[in-house]
Amino acid sequence: RGEVSPKAFATFATAIDLPNTTCVSLLGCCALPFGLQGREWFENFDVTTGDELPVDENDCRRVDSLRKTVDDVLALIDALSGDSTTTNRVNTHWPYTAVPKSRIHVFGFSDGGTVAL
Repeated sequence: RGEVSPKAFATFATAIDLPNTTCVSLLGCCALPFGLQGREWFENFDVTTGDELPVDENDCRRVDSLRKTVDDVLALIDALSGDSTTTNRVNTHWPYTAVPKSRIHVFGFSDGGTVAL
């Protein structure tokens, strides 16, 4: 949460220099509230109060936004793997041969780690 640019992760991907590997570095899909710099992967704050969302089974905002983000990441994986059933959900112009899903690995830090799990 809060990373303004995926550049740090792209730098890491370059530094590990894995052969036959393409790395994709993504920004969180949700803007931070109140004009704060950065992005988050799912809702963490109540935009009306600025407080963290409660851990409450009756408040589904965090879970609903996490579910949407996971669906979007899964659609991206489908698009990268050439799965045509969801390719229309993702606007990607993947210029390479489709990658088998078994060879796609998802990593994340903090909130991004939650999405990756």
